[in-house]
Amino acid sequence: MARRVSTLALHPIFTRPQINQLQGNIDVSFRIKGSLGSGTVYFTSVRKAKGIPYELCAFILIPTLLSSQLCSAI
Repeated sequence: MARRVSTLALHPIFTRPQINQLQGNIDVSFRIKGSLGSGTVYFTSVRKAKGIPYELCAFILIPTLLSSQLCSAI
């Protein structure tokens, strides 16, 4: 069963937006929220030369820990 996930479209937070197609760099992050919690997605891709497809370097979801989760982890 699929879980519901949505981007925080009304309040986007880009911690490091960079889309530079001339240099071949894409480096963005954005927050998401779903039925099981929230987190930040990081996406990085590079193109080594003109005419070559982009290579995926990172596509990571890091969950946001609540203060109650931090206290129980210690």
